[in-house]
Amino acid sequence: FNVILGSVDTGGVPELLNSDDQYLVLDPEFLANRWQLMFTVDATSPTDSPSQLTFNLESRTANFVGLIDQRVELFNYNTGQFEQIDTRNTTAADSVTTVTPGGDPTRFVQPGTGAMQARIRCQNGVPWWIVDLTNIFLPFKTRVDQVFWNITP
Repeated sequence: FNVILGSVDTGGVPELLNSDDQYLVLDPEFLANRWQLMFTVDATSPTDSPSQLTFNLESRTANFVGLIDQRVELFNYNTGQFEQIDTRNTTAADSVTTVTPGGDPTRFVQPGTGAMQARIRCQNGVPWWIVDLTNIFLPFKTRVDQVFWNITP
């Protein structure tokens, strides 16, 4: 994984492997009047041409619950850009986001290497001045318990 916007509070790759309440904890960065977090997770597919692909993310957030937008994007190797495949509000308890993108799943697998990349973005959905002012200096924390892909050859 790689944090693009924000920082790691605790944890690392081992915390992403199992659903065991051992978390990768991430802190957002305050940018453009919002708390924002962006990180990527890389994996390798056992096949360059899957018939189906499912991305799974188990996570939760603390502070601003219900006001944090979470977006899941997968890198499309045909277009050379990330493609948004899911958006939803985060929850205070662990929840699993399971997304099976429509269309040809091979676009998310790099030919020859099997490389795959997901980008997860979180931000408070409304500017801080609209939210209860007591929370201005309380950014949300994202706890990621597990990330994995299901690949069907």
